[in-house]
Amino acid sequence: VGLSVCLCSLSSACLFLSVFFLFSVSNLSEEIIAQKNVYCSNKIGGQMEMKQASIQDTLYSRVKYPRTHLKQKRATTLITKYVAFGMHPLRTVEEKGFIDLIEGLDAKVTVPSRKKLSTVLIPELYDSTRQLVLEQLNVATHVAVTFDLWTSRSVDQYVGLTAHFINSQFQLKSYVLVNVEIPPPHTGEAVAEKVQEILTEWGIQNKVQFVVADNGANCI
Repeated sequence: VGLSVCLCSLSSACLFLSVFFLFSVSNLSEEIIAQKNVYCSNKIGGQMEMKQASIQDTLYSRVKYPRTHLKQKRATTLITKYVAFGMHPLRTVEEKGFIDLIEGLDAKVTVPSRKKLSTVLIPELYDSTRQLVLEQLNVATHVAVTFDLWTSRSVDQYVGLTAHFINSQFQLKSYVLVNVEIPPPHTGEAVAEKVQEILTEWGIQNKVQFVVADNGANCI
């Protein structure tokens, strides 16, 4: 009986390895077979010569772009903007479905890690975006400001401030300048001091014509 169980276990293990091997090979085979319908075109004497892609070309297509490659840099920028502007969670870049989507569009693109996204890419995007907003605020002559205070679930107080102005093309522009924690006490004087600090930081303290807030006791 013991021998039968061992043989049965061995057979099961062999069957599993066989299936795993066949599955792995079939995945590579499917990619190579799919490439059989991809041809390179060369124009010779006004006629198109069709040349079937080689296995070497197919395997090379699996090699990732170097970090400095133009397509890799563009893909990294687009992924960063997707996460930041859409306010998607940082774990998005670790999800298999998202990685499959990116690699399905271009198998040679490497999806940036969550750590790099949070410590390098998003801060760099913030700095470049901040600079663009500063340039627009510098040429604005009049600015209106709206701000509000809110409390998080952990009972931390935050202030959000938005600047509004009309640019030289007579277009209304609105930018959220900050959304930062404001330490206690949350008195009217403390709130006014924090707002003045934000306006000075963005260089618009002498351009503000109107300030709009809610009817909170510390904002009136």
